[in-house]
Amino acid sequence: MKDLMDTIINIDRSANEKLKQAIQNKEEEMERIKEKKKALSKQIKEYADTHLASFEESEKLSSQDGILAIKNSADEERDHLDNIYEKYHQQWIDEIVSHIIKS
Repeated sequence: MKDLMDTIINIDRSANEKLKQAIQNKEEEMERIKEKKKALSKQIKEYADTHLASFEESEKLSSQDGILAIKNSADEERDHLDNIYEKYHQQWIDEIVSHIIKS
C-alpha cells in the first residue's frame, strides 16, 4: 500500500514538474514570439520609411518637372502676348485716340 502511495505521489510530482516545464516553455515561446513580432514590425517600418522617402523624392522631381513645364508654357504665352502688343499697340492707341476725338 505504501508503494502504491509513493508511486501516486511520484506520478503527481512528475506531472507537476512537467506542467511547470510546459508553462515555462509556453512563456519562453510567447516571449520569443513577442521579440520576433517587434523585429518584424521594425523591419516593416524601416522598409516603409525607405520606400516612402524614395516615393517622396520621385514625387518632388515629378512636381518640379510639372512646375517647369507650366512655367515654360506661361513664359511662351507671355512672349506671344508681348509680341502681339509690340506689333499692335500703336495701332490700338491710334484707334482709341481717334475714337475719343470723333466722340
